[in-house]
Amino acid sequence: MSAPEHQNPGSPARPPAAPAGVDAAQRGRDDAAWDAFVDAHPLGTLFHRTPWRDLVTGEFRFVAHYLRFAQGGRIRGVLPLFVVPQPLFRRCLISVPYAVYGGLLADGDDAARALLDEARARLREHDGLYLELRHREHRGLEPLPGTDLYVTYVRDLPATPEACLGVLPRKARAAARQARERHGLEGVATRDLIDGFHRLFLVNKRRLGSPAFAPTFFRRALALHGAQAGLFNVIQEGRTVSAVLYFTYRDTILPYFSGAVPEAESVHANNFMYMALMEHAVRLGLKRFDFGRSRRDTGSARFKENQGFRATELPYRYLLHRAAAVPANNPSNPRYDRVKRLWARAPLWLTRRLGPRLIRYFP
Repeated sequence: MSAPEHQNPGSPARPPAAPAGVDAAQRGRDDAAWDAFVDAHPLGTLFHRTPWRDLVTGEFRFVAHYLRFAQGGRIRGVLPLFVVPQPLFRRCLISVPYAVYGGLLADGDDAARALLDEARARLREHDGLYLELRHREHRGLEPLPGTDLYVTYVRDLPATPEACLGVLPRKARAAARQARERHGLEGVATRDLIDGFHRLFLVNKRRLGSPAFAPTFFRRALALHGAQAGLFNVIQEGRTVSAVLYFTYRDTILPYFSGAVPEAESVHANNFMYMALMEHAVRLGLKRFDFGRSRRDTGSARFKENQGFRATELPYRYLLHRAAAVPANNPSNPRYDRVKRLWARAPLWLTRRLGPRLIRYFP
């Protein structure tokens, strides 16, 4: 029998009964059991856990369907879904928005199929364009349309902080060394400089032609993830020249949101920042560095490869309903070029004001 579903503000009425064994987790009562399943699953990620749900719903008020498959009182699979608005009064479903990873977690094909069937039902219920499953690894359940646009970069960390500089390729190593020795850069871990970080992030996103989050998003992220989140700043003569908000999960650090002053490149601030963050991660006892998602053949991808990381495909998969094909709602789509150029020239105060309203459509 299906359990009653927690209703977010503005959520629709209860849909028809889910497949046997599938229900919707109730916020609060089931959070600990949900997170325990995610933490125990080999493919579980930070973004499958309930703090990310609370971050997204708290900031954007999206409807969240946290589907689980249970037998004999034991969870055997979970699928976090969010209903995300699209222009012209349309919507899509995403697992998980503003996250690089998401999708199905299950301990058997029967659990995965049941969750996928219920996901299709939710897509029809909301009359959505499509449902996006941001899988980090291939699931192999059935042939679903997908994209090979995105890749991720993960590598092992060395055993000591002193060895981090040496694992970089020659040019990246020279840049990081110059940043420290010639330009006097130093790294500082903190949780208290959100406003300064947000300005750097805002400047960075405007330069790329993209909207940015409000400062409240980052404050929520730090508060909800506790010791699993932090800020790392690169300081030159008392001034922050670049910064990154990072997460940790299991044995891995994930540098996730970043920004820098326009002149940061001239002092190799970003080269230094990620090398110094590796040193910080090793001091924390972490073993792996997840450099996150990039689109193939972009400046971001080339930077990570120049730091000695190798690309691994992210096999995002889609269920299509109103959409006729896999969506292309990303900065690589040429139809966004003019808008990106206009945004990059807009006053910073305007991008600060409009960005949080627009980014809800670009999850």
